Amino acid sequence: MSVKMVERPWLRVGGWGKRTIHTMTMKYYSPAQVYDLILLGQWPYRNPDKAIWYHTRDRALASLLYLTSGRVNEVLKVTADQFRVDVDDPDFLVLHDFYVSKRKKGREHPRPDIPLPRVGSLSPFTKLVESYLVEIGPTDKLFKFTSSRALAIIDSMTKLSGSSHKGMFNHWFLSQSFSYQVNLIRSTIIVAKDRGVENPSTLSHYYTGSWKEHKEDLKK
Repeated sequence: MSVKMVERPWLRVGGWGKRTIHTMTMKYYSPAQVYDLILLGQWPYRNPDKAIWYHTRDRALASLLYLTSGRVNEVLKVTADQFRVDVDDPDFLVLHDFYVSKRKKGREHPRPDIPLPRVGSLSPFTKLVESYLVEIGPTDKLFKFTSSRALAIIDSMTKLSGSSHKGMFNHWFLSQSFSYQVNLIRSTIIVAKDRGVENPSTLSHYYTGSWKEHKEDLKK
């Protein structure tokens, strides 16, 4: 499957140890390609008896970063009791009360409910999350490690063996997720509201389509 190349903001290390934006050519992947990348890479755990459990956990971490469009510090706050199958539509597992950390000083932090589809293109990621949830306690924190450890895991998982592909940090999943959501729903306003993003215009650069993709709508 070919990958379309588009000019998009990307991230670099800078400032006070934070990730900041600069412009470079970036590949946007389909959900299937992101999923394959998650399965391809894994941390080289030495204990074979525990490796399967750790890989299940790490894939759940990467899946939640992608499904929530979230940051590492946000996903690390999640506990098992925040997940419930939607009462109106069992095709969705819902992550309730997801804490969004990025907010201007003095503003309230949103806590949206994030739908995790159990059918369709995103369902393989939800399955990875559900496979891990059955391995932990009903009120357990999902990931009991630091942000730096999470970033190291993501870096290792996203390195393609035998190539020059460098590992990505968590914002790679955020960018991939927003690109997919904006182009699927075709509304930065809706995506921003659903994900607790304060300014919808910050998502506008993720849209890669043109008017021809919704020309039939314009005829109504």
